Amino acid sequence: MLLFVLLIALLNAELVEYTLNIEYKWMKIGEVSKSVICVNGLNVGPVIRCNKGDTLKINIFNNLWDKGLTIHYHGMTMRKTPWMDGVPFVTECPLQTNTNKTYEFVTDDSGTFWYHGHVEMQRDDAFYGALIVDELNPFVKYDEEYIVMISDFYEQYSEELVQMLTSDDFHWPGAPKTLLVNGMDNFNISVNYDKTYLIRFISVTTHSYLNISIPGHNITIVEVEGTYTNLFNTSNIWINSGERYTVLLHASNPGCYFINISSMSDPINILMGLVYDKIDCNNSNFVSSINNNFFDTSLLTNKYHHELPKPNRNLSIFMNVHTVNENGRTFTFNNVSFIFPTIPILLSYYLGNYVPNNRTLIINVDPGDVIDIELINDSKFQHSFHLHLHSFYVLNSHNPIKRDTVTIENGKKVTIRVLFDNPSITLTHCHSEFHVILHLIMIFAYPANTIPKPDDNFEICGKTFHEIKQKQYLIDIIYSLASIIIVMLILSIIILIVVYKKKRLDEERLRLIV
Repeated sequence: MLLFVLLIALLNAELVEYTLNIEYKWMKIGEVSKSVICVNGLNVGPVIRCNKGDTLKINIFNNLWDKGLTIHYHGMTMRKTPWMDGVPFVTECPLQTNTNKTYEFVTDDSGTFWYHGHVEMQRDDAFYGALIVDELNPFVKYDEEYIVMISDFYEQYSEELVQMLTSDDFHWPGAPKTLLVNGMDNFNISVNYDKTYLIRFISVTTHSYLNISIPGHNITIVEVEGTYTNLFNTSNIWINSGERYTVLLHASNPGCYFINISSMSDPINILMGLVYDKIDCNNSNFVSSINNNFFDTSLLTNKYHHELPKPNRNLSIFMNVHTVNENGRTFTFNNVSFIFPTIPILLSYYLGNYVPNNRTLIINVDPGDVIDIELINDSKFQHSFHLHLHSFYVLNSHNPIKRDTVTIENGKKVTIRVLFDNPSITLTHCHSEFHVILHLIMIFAYPANTIPKPDDNFEICGKTFHEIKQKQYLIDIIYSLASIIIVMLILSIIILIVVYKKKRLDEERLRLIV
């Protein structure tokens, strides 16, 4: 039966193409105006949508006059195309100004995903959008759909935030100016009585950890980051940067409501209207409430229960923060504060010339490894742990869900189980932009000979893969010839020394005879 379903999916697979123009625009929120990086001139990038099994072809044009960029497709596994992961100096070089490239990959996953800039803090500059991969047979029935992308808006430019965080005179940026829903500070969901709505909540925040409280209604969680869950009713959820929850809301209680979205760390919130059609709503008759009860994710269970893979390794990863140069700050995984190389690590693996250093934490894995990873948060900050190109089981229930992002509260620990079945150079990091800028990054790396390679005409860092291999081949030949020449010179010198000494010895013997 499974084989039949896969065959049908293959027969229905299509090539789905999008064009994304990355450009500057002015965004005005309240009294604050600033230039941001956006996609196709929108406060929130266009929704990319396809069916599971389709091939996505996304043409990117960098129209920024002063910045390079990459795009990461958050939650996508990119099987057999790891060079499409969109991570600067891990899988590619940033796309330079006034140039273009094409990302192309098969969507093996289904559910709620998103895309965003991955160079420094470009996500903070409104550089993001939703990516939805539908099943051919929908997993639930509903009448209409809403996509709700929640961000935090800072008055400072991202460059200023980076400077505040990374300078020796460290300054924490503090609370954002406001929260936004779909790039707006005033957004309503309009519903009709007795209809069912699918709402995809996506947190694209720079740093904020959010609580979403829905008065007068329960919602039913049906999907978390590509995992379909058994139906779970709740009136609130907690959602961290990079996390996604897909819920059903049945419009059964006519009225005017404010869905309260509030930061768990800062005194800031936004009210999103839930308004029934044909009801006169004004500021005096909205119902609002906040439910900050802890959202216990261990109650979420996998709809398609199956036996978990058995682990063959165990790891402990400690997250901490250190002081540098008296006032500066840096974050670490296992006491290593990550520094990106100048040549993409994936490319170095392809060419067989990667040289590790003590500022790049790389954990080697083999295809088929199943590793229980204990994530231990020894810092006073909560962390949103995101694993690229893989999902993992959160081992907090008898039937755990799989996800690609998980929150570890300060002073707490979470154990995840990862099946490493996707050969690649796999980035792992906290999804808070502030913590990434402060180097809370590490990598899982498969053996180089197991990682798929692109076609020869694929461009990496401005040159085709063929040109890069040819250049490396010439360099290797030059090094080999140079090594041979050096060896021959050394041998020649040794021979000359031996001949000279023998000649002197013969002369000395002749002198003694005479």
